[in-house]
Amino acid sequence: MTEILANLITPLTVETFVGEIWTQKAVYLQASHPQRFRELFAWEDLNYLLNFHQLGDPDLRFHQGGQSLADVPVRQWRDSRAETLRDRLQQGATLILNQVHQRHPALAQWTAALQRDLGHPVQVNLYLSPPHQQGFNCHYDTHEVFILQLDGEKEWLIFDPTLPYPTSETRQDSDLPPETPPYWQGLLKQGDALYIPRGHWHYAIAQGGHSLHLTVGVSSPTGLDWLEWAIAKLEKQPQWRQNLPLLVPTPNTLEQSLNHLGTALSQWLTSDQTLQEYRQHLQHQQPPLPLQLPQQLNPTLDPSEWSLDTHFQLSPLHRPQILGSEEKGWEINLANRHITLQGLSPAALACLFNPRGFTLSELAEIAPTLSLDDALKVITRLVEEGVLLIDPKFPH
Repeated sequence: MTEILANLITPLTVETFVGEIWTQKAVYLQASHPQRFRELFAWEDLNYLLNFHQLGDPDLRFHQGGQSLADVPVRQWRDSRAETLRDRLQQGATLILNQVHQRHPALAQWTAALQRDLGHPVQVNLYLSPPHQQGFNCHYDTHEVFILQLDGEKEWLIFDPTLPYPTSETRQDSDLPPETPPYWQGLLKQGDALYIPRGHWHYAIAQGGHSLHLTVGVSSPTGLDWLEWAIAKLEKQPQWRQNLPLLVPTPNTLEQSLNHLGTALSQWLTSDQTLQEYRQHLQHQQPPLPLQLPQQLNPTLDPSEWSLDTHFQLSPLHRPQILGSEEKGWEINLANRHITLQGLSPAALACLFNPRGFTLSELAEIAPTLSLDDALKVITRLVEEGVLLIDPKFPH
């Protein structure tokens, strides 16, 4: 269930990390081998993005000496992209590429899997720092951070927080780092990882060569986020939209009304149903379902083009929530989509949503009572909705 997280925090166990480290202190995670993140992202992936994607502010930025450099003029960027990038890097600027997981399939799949493990939103930014340069002054983040060192070496210094569990709303321009020495200082080498809790001040300096690393940000919800979710739910209930009593003529009327609402709120917030709904809300925050062209361009798919060996694959970025029964029908919740399926046995449903995918022949073997026509109708609908993908590596 937590394979991606477990691999990320090795040699620690998930139980140790969650119970003793998470939100409490930074931890250095030494590489089991230098090529640990090689399949996740590499120099050639960065070159592809820079050469063939029209990137600009705010997704692509430069920092130097703790300051953000001015945006590159559009015409200069268009006419001399490579020269501009090289000039700024050679002058000591750090290149930042935000939301890189939205531009790289393997990284998108890894990020979605980590988000499923954690149940909290995840994003990934990339940093390329020249030797002996510090791109950012000492600062803290308002989200949890994992550093994945892809290449080169970078020294990190981490300090105690000055405000426990800060949010973007509590951050002040006047905030200053502590005057005490760093409680952790060390060198990240290729394949190493580092966890930094939100609020913990830090900065880093690249060493002898260029440093390339990914910053994985985890935007963990807080009690305040739970209350915001609850308010959106309560807006649908008339008693919470009703006027509060006037302060006259009876002063105690307002207090009585607030006490009544407070009791009702406590009972509703802590009910099993409400808690389960919020858990499901966190678990199913997922990216949009993917496009698959040209299949989804057709008014209707032509299942006659499929063979018994055509391989159908669930979107690798998603995992469905399945509720219901064969008698009442199945409710499929996936990426803020709600799909109802009728007349499917549990075995047929498990085959359709098997993360490893399936073929028509495998579906027929697992669910022999499902007719071919009914199977094709269900599969066609799921392909049109983007839930199932036709795997191009397998014969059609």
